[in-house]
Amino acid sequence: MLPKFLALIFATLLTSKSLALNPRLDLQLGYHAMSTLPNRVTQTALYSRTLFPWVDGEFGVRLGESAFDLNHFDYKGELTWRALSFFSVTGRLSQSNRLTDSMSVTQALIRGQLDVWPFDFMGFFVSFGWYKRFHSLTKLTILPTFSGAFYDTDMAASIGLRIQPTALIATVIDLSTIEEIDIFNLANPFLRIRAAYEPKPGGLKWTAFARYRILLGFGRLDEFMMGLGCEIPLEPKELSEAHS
Repeated sequence: MLPKFLALIFATLLTSKSLALNPRLDLQLGYHAMSTLPNRVTQTALYSRTLFPWVDGEFGVRLGESAFDLNHFDYKGELTWRALSFFSVTGRLSQSNRLTDSMSVTQALIRGQLDVWPFDFMGFFVSFGWYKRFHSLTKLTILPTFSGAFYDTDMAASIGLRIQPTALIATVIDLSTIEEIDIFNLANPFLRIRAAYEPKPGGLKWTAFARYRILLGFGRLDEFMMGLGCEIPLEPKELSEAHS
């Protein structure tokens, strides 16, 4: 039932142009240094927009390279229902394709998030959810598929701190198993810090980020990732304000 519901994400994102508000494009370039696997570079593009006054949508694509050879192609679609000012529910469907190994993984996630701002400049968030992962070990399935060699389920969670000393600068520090496209199990969390600078409100936003991920209890399988990004508004500020 959950995968069928999440499959509607893609149709919603692709057919809601007339309802779209505040569209943004987030471009990221990341470098991954891994202890037991070849280092790789990833390029990520995330397109987000408000579909309705209380529903946001996001579509993301990621390419991964090792030694200049394309070996990963991942994408996702998700919808977020802002049920209350401090609580939201997100459904996500993502697909990971390992091109060199001819393997694919389809992931369906649903989670809730609580946001609390006890101070004007600082806030906390806690997110908790559940995902199901379908593995195809013998062939690539570019489109999401819910049948394969096997599947597994696990919880997903994150807890974090937001600090915004001014309207132009913001920092997020979180301990999580959920990132922009990938989902990791509870024994494979990461600690991440992300800083953003927005020279003009409603304009370009420049970001820098780093994270450290570890496999708990099973020896050393660490990953350090760092990168830069840019969030680009795709609608003039005046038009966005008129829509809202």
